[in-house]
Amino acid sequence: MKEELKAILYYMFTEMKFSLMIFWSILLSSIVVLFVLADFAFRNVVISTSIATYVFCGFVGFLVTKKNLPFCIKFGATRNSFHLSASIFLLLLSIGLAIVNEIVTSIVNYAQDLLLVDGILIFEPAKLLVNTPSFGFSILFDSFIIFVVLTIGYLLGSIVYRFGQIGGFITLACVLLFNFLPFVQDALSHFFQGFLNGDMNINFVFLIIFSFILLIINWFIIKKSSPLPALSR
Repeated sequence: MKEELKAILYYMFTEMKFSLMIFWSILLSSIVVLFVLADFAFRNVVISTSIATYVFCGFVGFLVTKKNLPFCIKFGATRNSFHLSASIFLLLLSIGLAIVNEIVTSIVNYAQDLLLVDGILIFEPAKLLVNTPSFGFSILFDSFIIFVVLTIGYLLGSIVYRFGQIGGFITLACVLLFNFLPFVQDALSHFFQGFLNGDMNINFVFLIIFSFILLIINWFIIKKSSPLPALSR
């Protein structure tokens, strides 16, 4: 099983390499263009490599099952091995992206100070918790958020893979209805007030538990999934 896990992980990272190159190339190119135009084309433009990374990870998580499960099953991998490998892959990817993102953010901050660019505001989500977050804290913060986003995307992608678009829409409808529950609305109201006031309090233990619950639910979905997505059957 160890060799099977290593093979699946190698395949996933190999498949991911090109997408990562494209993402960072586009993001860095956009930042360079904004730096060039900042002083005479516009003012007070907010950029955030973290937010861009979160959005990218949502798509990555959503495509994990669709892109990798059929290939892995075709070459003899079990669904249990696939799910365990995918979970490890998402965890390692979240840490790796958080490290790269923080390095890029540090370089952008340094370039802004060096070039005296005043027209750009760099938004770092970790500053919602700490005014001057350390390099390590920023990596830790982004790792947690990215992992949660990846697992949410992974679960939704697995639902669509097994049950089709109808299953995906039903899931989204249930989530929307869940948000109308009084205790959920109170929690969301408290969260957004903290966000607007710059005084947020995030429970990282809760995020870990939440992510692993999503992975457990995902396992029940994947273990009886067909080698072909619902739309292809």
